Amino acid sequence: MKNNKKIYDVVIIGASVAGLSTATKLIQRGIKPIIFERKSTIGFPVQCAEYIPAAFSLTTKSFIPAIAQNVDGLETHIIGYNGEFHQDYIQQKGHILYRNIWEQILATDILKKGAKLFLSEPIINIKYDNDIVYIETYKRNIFAKIIVGADGPQSLVSMFAGLQSQKIMPAIQWCVPLKKRLDRNYILFHPEIIGGYGWLFPKGDIANLGIGAWGVSNSKLSIIAKYFSEFIYEKKISISGGLIPVYGMRELICRNNFIFVGDSAGLTDPITGAGIANAYESGQLAGDTIADYLNDKINNLDVYTVKMKFLRLCLERSKNKRLDMESKWNNEKGFIENIEGNWIHSR
Repeated sequence: MKNNKKIYDVVIIGASVAGLSTATKLIQRGIKPIIFERKSTIGFPVQCAEYIPAAFSLTTKSFIPAIAQNVDGLETHIIGYNGEFHQDYIQQKGHILYRNIWEQILATDILKKGAKLFLSEPIINIKYDNDIVYIETYKRNIFAKIIVGADGPQSLVSMFAGLQSQKIMPAIQWCVPLKKRLDRNYILFHPEIIGGYGWLFPKGDIANLGIGAWGVSNSKLSIIAKYFSEFIYEKKISISGGLIPVYGMRELICRNNFIFVGDSAGLTDPITGAGIANAYESGQLAGDTIADYLNDKINNLDVYTVKMKFLRLCLERSKNKRLDMESKWNNEKGFIENIEGNWIHSR
């Protein structure tokens, strides 16, 4: 591989929460990254329910201007095979975001401080050498010391590195008008929502209505819309979809010249699908690790693996709950008990 061109310190692939968090930390440490984003607009489409726990404010307060609504708790509805019904509520204070606004806030800040961001520029080739990484788009070829995979569950950074693909669950979400303001999030489990659940997360006068499961479809989401018809008008403001890595953290999350953050690293919770907080935190840890490595404070990027050990253990426990839940999904008599035993109430 020729390396007679300028070699940049860090190139980040993906400009959602994980990539922008990584860039934010690198900027704080005096390193100005280059970011490539295949989408044309930061923050769109929104592909998650946009909930973060209240405790996330201990990590960063950058999201505060993007809060759509505060919520006080989570109400879970479980319908069994024979129509049995169970309802539960737990206090769970948090915030529903305008995630697109938050991501644009993060992007604006790093651009003001010297980062470079290229939109509508997907990666078409990556070649790894011992010391450098060659990155090719349709518009340019560049060299970098380190590449950050922040490009989602179907990461091209990982694919070109020859790593195994992640098992991913599909999700569909509608933004719908609310008939009345709500103070909590709602979850619906049903035997036909295989391996997952439906959700209703309020955002003031609107709400995120979604389904994440094996074999999702708009028709199944329509069933969830009818279930929550007391609260919503079934009139779609927008439709989006996404993929969720639901089987825990990748075995390999870094090597000598690449590092993975967010969904690219498999950091969504296998039971709940929540991933915003983990995406941001992984970006912070990755940014610090990269800065220490480039400043010769550490010998390699493996320190990142050590920093992520606690999160790996948490996700592994959640993965085991998912495996247990899925193995018992077809147990008609024990369906409600299965969900109750593996959902977040049991933690």
